Amino acid sequence: MNKTLRNIISAVGTLLIPLVLVLISHHNITTAKSHDKALYEGFSEISRITSDIIEANRSGGMPQTLNYVRENKSRAVEAVEKMRSVCDYFEKVTVPGKLKDELAAVRAAIPDMRRFLDSYENMFHEVMLESEFMSYVHEMSQSAAALDDNGGFFYAESAFMKKLGRLRDRRHGLLWL
Repeated sequence: MNKTLRNIISAVGTLLIPLVLVLISHHNITTAKSHDKALYEGFSEISRITSDIIEANRSGGMPQTLNYVRENKSRAVEAVEKMRSVCDYFEKVTVPGKLKDELAAVRAAIPDMRRFLDSYENMFHEVMLESEFMSYVHEMSQSAAALDDNGGFFYAESAFMKKLGRLRDRRHGLLWL
């Protein structure tokens, strides 16, 4: 009886452990994908708001622009927070050895992304003068330039997700604990 119980426990363990490992890896991959989606949703919203700011300036000048900025602060803050959560995720996540170089590149670009997000959010102060707003726009445009090059956050995050996808799609999958 004791030997039979040991064999049953051993058989269940042999089946259960790989299943748990696969589920953990699947959860980690799903989490990475959701942060990738949040990054691009946040950036898309920031792009829409920026386009609307430009349009408000064309149609009504600086008074209408500042009014639009004040009215859309909550949208901007929400988009910025989505993107900050992605930075937080990449600062804390541990990855398999095959993704360490890509993660290092993303982490190296996080300070530039945080500078951009801070400068973008600065444009949405409640009360500001035209000169303050223009200063924030200038600061934001300078910090945005650092995000777009080959060493920038978007490039590094995209390379991370591509490699994650390739590793996941391999015949043996990816074990990410």
